[in-house]
Amino acid sequence: MVSVMLSPVLLFAEDAASVPGPAAFLESVRYPDLIETWAVMDGTVRHKVRGARALKLPIALRLHMHSERTQARLTLADSERYMIERTATGDDAGITVTRTAAPLPDAMTLHDIGLQPGDLTLSFLYWTFATEHESTTVRGQRCRVMKLVNPDKPEHAIVYISEKYRFPLKVECFAAAEPEPTRTITFTGFEKVDGLWVIKEVKIQGDRWKSIIDFRDNTVGVVTPDTPVPADLFADE
Repeated sequence: MVSVMLSPVLLFAEDAASVPGPAAFLESVRYPDLIETWAVMDGTVRHKVRGARALKLPIALRLHMHSERTQARLTLADSERYMIERTATGDDAGITVTRTAAPLPDAMTLHDIGLQPGDLTLSFLYWTFATEHESTTVRGQRCRVMKLVNPDKPEHAIVYISEKYRFPLKVECFAAAEPEPTRTITFTGFEKVDGLWVIKEVKIQGDRWKSIIDFRDNTVGVVTPDTPVPADLFADE
């Protein structure tokens, strides 16, 4: 049986049977056969710079997902806010990121904690495929390793994707031709909510700093004619 977890953003197949070539494998990760779902995810970010006191900030993610389109809203510290949209087909196919609210003066920002708006919606998965590296194991899971290049900026990512779950477990982010990653993102925790798997914990680490995102309060739902997307899903709090 196959069950799904909230999609490219948060959904994965629990038991993928075959191991296709790199192009087909990546296509199955980018565009799984999804049921339409929504999610409200609230939590905290704990940011620690070596030698300094740790800081804790609220973070919120709102999602509406189906195979053709994903919409997400990311809010940090109840102020800085982004809308992220991914369209799979048509003239407007691609990913757009729009900042809809600026951070308050002197407030910590996404940049300060090492998070980019598209990280939690897995925007890096849709970068241009360059090559496949030798498979390896991440946290006990056999992973295929893909190099994906950002078509819009001089950066690339090495993405470790679970062969079984077709979901990225680790991402190494490189700026231009730097030999070492500037950031490493690890998806370390998952939980099942009302039959759907959601991301519970994400770790982002760089030189002398680390951020840990803990989504401790998650609500998810499957869209049906009787249970539509909540009308206030993207409403301002």
